[in-house]
Amino acid sequence: MKWKIEKRMARSVDIVLVILIAIMLISVCLQVFFRYVLEEPLSWSEELARYAFVWLSFLGAAMALGKRLHFGVDYFVNKFPPRFSAGLEVGTNLLVLIFVLVVIVKGYETALSAGAMSSAGLNLRMDAVFAAIPVSGIIMAYYVIRQTLDAFFKMIGRPGRTEE
Repeated sequence: MKWKIEKRMARSVDIVLVILIAIMLISVCLQVFFRYVLEEPLSWSEELARYAFVWLSFLGAAMALGKRLHFGVDYFVNKFPPRFSAGLEVGTNLLVLIFVLVVIVKGYETALSAGAMSSAGLNLRMDAVFAAIPVSGIIMAYYVIRQTLDAFFKMIGRPGRTEE
């Protein structure tokens, strides 16, 4: 059974993703209307759409990782016995986890260094934009750890405690 925290996190991120899509849609429509109908372009709408897209991309990637929707070539892996395939998954996930941890640390450093800057149109602190990197990295790390535990239990022949 999925953990309650995972269900809440997934539901919360899904809601945020829907809000971000709505923000992008509304700001782009406003920009088109003001630019071509009223001939008075907005100074902030394109920037808002861009920053919403940044957050949407990073959070969407994290959720896709959690739902195992990223592209993968598993033709040969599926030819191996289940325990060996699970062992390969553990090894692969550990490499992914190392990458995600580097992304979290470097994203955090980038967000901290961007704190002194602000955007031109919205006057928004840029650390709020760059925070998408470590936040999505933390979500990714959670999912990779959970998937690694599932694969590990499968590898040793025990039912996973984190399986659905």
